[in-house]
Amino acid sequence: MIKMDTEGAESLVIQGPKNVLANNPDVVIVSEFCPSTIMATGGDAHAFLQDISGIGFSIFEIDERRGRLAPRTIEKLLQVYTVSKNNGTNLVFSKKQL
Repeated sequence: MIKMDTEGAESLVIQGPKNVLANNPDVVIVSEFCPSTIMATGGDAHAFLQDISGIGFSIFEIDERRGRLAPRTIEKLLQVYTVSKNNGTNLVFSKKQL
């Protein structure tokens, strides 16, 4: 398990171990997701989500109200969490169904 709390640098952080992440079916990543902080570090929220899903990860949002993980699409996340709203959430990335 990898916990990322990099204040928007998530897209940069996954570039280093990308091959390890791509080749490890058991790794689970927990990460904040806030498009405005990703943009502030020079990253792109859409590219980050595409990069991580492109190496085989499914995306789940931590639904704190219901106490469960909810599957999410990139499109849905980018509709709800935007730079203009300056909002974010916590995500879990996994290659296995959770």
